[in-house]
Amino acid sequence: MNFVFDLDGTICYDGRTIDTRLTTLMNEKINQAPEHQLVFASARPVRDILPVLPENLHNCYLIGGNGTMMYYQKQAKWLNPLDSKDVRFIFDYIADHQLDYMIDEDWNYSFKGTTLDELRRKVDVLETAINLPIAQVRQPLKILVSNYQDETKVMQDFRHLTVDCIPYPKENCLDLTRRGVNKASALECILLNQDYIAFGNDRNDLEMLKGAKHSVCVGDSQLIQEVSQETVSENPEELMAVIEAWL
Repeated sequence: MNFVFDLDGTICYDGRTIDTRLTTLMNEKINQAPEHQLVFASARPVRDILPVLPENLHNCYLIGGNGTMMYYQKQAKWLNPLDSKDVRFIFDYIADHQLDYMIDEDWNYSFKGTTLDELRRKVDVLETAINLPIAQVRQPLKILVSNYQDETKVMQDFRHLTVDCIPYPKENCLDLTRRGVNKASALECILLNQDYIAFGNDRNDLEMLKGAKHSVCVGDSQLIQEVSQETVSENPEELMAVIEAWL
């Protein structure tokens, strides 16, 4: 069976670590078992997924940036950048409206503003990337914008673009990726319509959970519970019990 895990809020609750009991189970019972496959799918770029995972899980399939990038055995296999015309419009919009932003390329990034400080502490903790001036960004895969007055207005202004715009009310930001690119679309490329079990907690997990043979909501999001077949709390032991039941 294929097991697919979101990171933040699903198996990582402090933005930095995952319970070692859970990662040990993942490695010994899934990663090392030829009949199973382990996939991690996160809003984080792969650069920021790696510090959270133990070294023995770095060779797994890693879907980063909500499906905009996929790495396997520490190598980038494909990228889904934003359309260049859309990028020019978004960059001009950021400048005109003085928005805060976080822009990810395949490895480097561009960050500016104080409203995304909570996110900033998770970015490039190993200091392997460069925080580029926005003018030097060449191929952005995902853009976060914040520090706006009217979220609905911003989404309307972006409606003509070929992007998907996901709002995050808790973080008060918008996440922009190429239209149709998400965790589920990335999984299709990896698994080729094979069944999978998915664990998620937030709206960027919706498509992934809907496509799963068995879907598990972690936490109390009503939106995610409505599309999931099972709900567990943010408790590694409960997650481990679900995994064991499917092994």
